[in-house]
Amino acid sequence: MIQVFEPYWKWECFQNGMYDAPASVELDRLAMLAASLLRDCIGFGSTARHMVEAWPTSSAVHLTAVGTNRRSWVGQASCCFLHGVPEIATRVAWKSLTERERDSANDVADEVICEYERERSEIHRRLATSRLFGRDS
Repeated sequence: MIQVFEPYWKWECFQNGMYDAPASVELDRLAMLAASLLRDCIGFGSTARHMVEAWPTSSAVHLTAVGTNRRSWVGQASCCFLHGVPEIATRVAWKSLTERERDSANDVADEVICEYERERSEIHRRLATSRLFGRDS
C-alpha cells in the first residue's frame, strides 16, 4: 500500500478537535463516552466504518501509514467522530477497559483496517489493469 501524505490542517480529525485538550472537568465525562463506544463492538464497528467514509483524507493518511498504531487511530477517530471526544480522553478511556474489552475493540479496528485495505487494493488493482482512456495504445 502506498502511504498517503496530507498536511494536518486538511485532516478531518484535526478539524473536528481530535487533538484538542479538553477542560480537566470534562475529561471524565468524555472518557466515559469513549469507553461506552469502545465497549459496544457493533456500535464501534458501525461508527468506525462511517467515520472512514466521512473522513477520507484523515483515513487515507492514517490507514496507509502501516508502521503506526492504526488500531489506536481508528478508536480515537471514531470516538471523536461520534461524540467529539479528543484523543487524550480516549486514551484515558482505554485504561478503564478490561483486557477482554480491549481485545474486542482491537478486533473491530482490525476488521475496519482490513476492509479499508481490501477496498483500496481492489481500486489499485483495477487501475493497474485498465488501459489509458479505455483503449489499446
